[in-house]
Amino acid sequence: MKLSVPFFSSSSGKKEISRERKKSKNGKSSSFSSTASSSSSSSDECTNVTTPRTVLPPSASEVTKTTKPAPVTRQDLEIALRRVVSSEEELAEMLADAAGSAILLEEIAVEAQQAADEGELKETFAVFDADGDGRISAEELMAVLASLGDDRCSVEDCRRMIGGVDVDGDGFVCFNEFSRMMTQGV
Repeated sequence: MKLSVPFFSSSSGKKEISRERKKSKNGKSSSFSSTASSSSSSSDECTNVTTPRTVLPPSASEVTKTTKPAPVTRQDLEIALRRVVSSEEELAEMLADAAGSAILLEEIAVEAQQAADEGELKETFAVFDADGDGRISAEELMAVLASLGDDRCSVEDCRRMIGGVDVDGDGFVCFNEFSRMMTQGV
């Protein structure tokens, strides 16, 4: 494989550096060598070969800055606990507690996400519910659509849209119907 890199020198003009892989006795590539060919009549040769700074993987401090730590597995926890507990019964009890805590933390995270989602839905619903009565009328829907630049929808069009999600048939969209429509795409 040849790589050509233009090289500019103040004394000899433009030069090219080409690198070829050297072949060892068994035919495998072992290193790079540098040869220079001049496009001018100068006989200067460039033998400067750039070597990598390191071939070692990044240090632990560099890795933690850019990546998240791996989760602790049950096996990792068991190995660590075996060093501090005195009996298999105590180990089993601690592992069961840890498993229960993990499930509880996951449930808490799901509930927190649902509460955040519901808060966002309430804020969005409030944009449509201009009079704050807890339901969206065809007129309110038409006003929001007009504010978004859609002047083509009539009140009748908005009533048909509301009819598509109005479960209780009262002609309005309440928060539960709105929430179901937004989360399930109904």
